Amino acid sequence: ILSTQGLQFWLMSLMSIGMYAVILLNLLGTKMAGGNLGILMVWVVWLFALVVLLVPLLGRAWCTVCPIPMAGDALQRGTTVGVRTGKTGITNNAYYGLNRRWPRFLSGVVPRTISFLCFGTISVLVISQPRWTGWALVLLLGLGTLLPLVFEHRAFCRFLCPINSFISLYARMGRIGLRAKQQSFCNHCVKQDIVTCERGNQHGWACPYGLAVNEIEDNAECGLCMECLRSCHYTNISIYWRKFELDRLLRGSGEALQASVMLTLAIAYAILFQGPWYGLRDMVDLVDKKNWGLFAYYAVTLWVIALVLVPLVIRGLAALGGRIAAAREPLAILYPRTASSLVPMGLFLWIAFAIPMLQTQGSFILSTLSDPFGWGWNLFGTAGYPWIQLWPESIPWIQSAMVLLGFAFALSTAYRAWSVSAAGPRRALRGVLPIGAFLFLLSAGMLWFFTA
Repeated sequence: ILSTQGLQFWLMSLMSIGMYAVILLNLLGTKMAGGNLGILMVWVVWLFALVVLLVPLLGRAWCTVCPIPMAGDALQRGTTVGVRTGKTGITNNAYYGLNRRWPRFLSGVVPRTISFLCFGTISVLVISQPRWTGWALVLLLGLGTLLPLVFEHRAFCRFLCPINSFISLYARMGRIGLRAKQQSFCNHCVKQDIVTCERGNQHGWACPYGLAVNEIEDNAECGLCMECLRSCHYTNISIYWRKFELDRLLRGSGEALQASVMLTLAIAYAILFQGPWYGLRDMVDLVDKKNWGLFAYYAVTLWVIALVLVPLVIRGLAALGGRIAAAREPLAILYPRTASSLVPMGLFLWIAFAIPMLQTQGSFILSTLSDPFGWGWNLFGTAGYPWIQLWPESIPWIQSAMVLLGFAFALSTAYRAWSVSAAGPRRALRGVLPIGAFLFLLSAGMLWFFTA
């Protein structure tokens, strides 16, 4: 089923209908966020589905059906379902457009991490204003459509998409993953210099993410487009249901920075949207308060914490752990390995943030379904449905459970990282102590925040 030609196109088409409907609802509907179905579908339903269900269970399955690159793929390939053979660059397929290489200095995870941080900084404005959400979706759709005419493959998805920044980090723990069945067949392809999974053939397009399956070690970069399932000569590629844990430790300061930014934003979102401190919300309220000066102070503070303070703290803890564990590896290796523990901690903090959003705002969906534009309609008789919170007394318990699960998985990841870097279990435990203390204090603080 997954290797059926055109399957992804039809799935993306269904999602495109939903995306275009959401854009229209946001641009043409009521300005009141709580009464606009488009806002609720994006920031309550989709956010909950992505954070709580899709990424932890299905890894990068959202990328399989995401409508953003759909039009760009069609323009670049000159077809929607079929495969065109030819020669474009190293591929065995014929592409339209300029097909330029993406600039090297904009490659890697950092550009899309900064993109996510930019969206996260203005999130309060985007969420509170339906038109801003609508135009943000138009911007993403426009970039996903136009960049393939200039650059090869899915350049926007790979290097700039803010959603990919979130998914690529936390899908490492997702249970669905694409891998080769037997390395010997991949070695044969490499030896024969054919590598059809990367370069494509008459059965499937070249990998839109520029990957060869034999090099895939985790879920970070593969967008599960399924093209390699069709192009592989030996049917040597499969989708696996794997153990829920970090599939590979982080490598490089860029991935460590990504983990720091995501963790910081998870905490910042919880404080802003679910905390009792109204003064903080006033700082970012550009709609009613027009506090541009306070907003600039908030933005600078957030960026300094995410890009400077947290990475420096983790680097310092890695150095301290390396010293007391007598690790022989340099800090350049110890730092990203130590930062790996931030991935499960961050994912469960995001889950702790997303679940209450659905519990507290979900009832608005019933009323807005009858009046999606806020024009006074009552299509299904639920326009006057009252605001009801779904089991609100359970929220602190759910959030506390998520924090404890995140702490447990983070400690397990930290020990795994130091087991690689230190000689023997005792030294590994010594190496875990600094980052373990940090995770304990962070978890204790979040438990207090969610339950106080």
